[in-house]
Amino acid sequence: MLQVKVRLCQPLKEIAGESELVVNMEDRSSLRDLIRVLMEKYGEDLKKRYNLHAGVSFSQYFLMSVNNKIIAARNLAATELKSGDSVEVLEPVAGG
Repeated sequence: MLQVKVRLCQPLKEIAGESELVVNMEDRSSLRDLIRVLMEKYGEDLKKRYNLHAGVSFSQYFLMSVNNKIIAARNLAATELKSGDSVEVLEPVAGG
């Protein structure tokens, strides 16, 4: 088993009711696996807030970082987590 700390951006804090989670996962779990865990726990509320549906994925709305390094959406499944990793779920910001 591995344990990761997950820090949530503001909209997700509201849904989860807390800003930080400790998630226990199977060894050799990936960042994609962590997204599945978050969707299992908060998916209904996320679907309502972000209009997530078939064809629209979590990674289209959020950026993920592991130990302060942004992970590209195409690399989520290949990014293996280690016990003690710090994961941040970030909402991209745009402006001009």
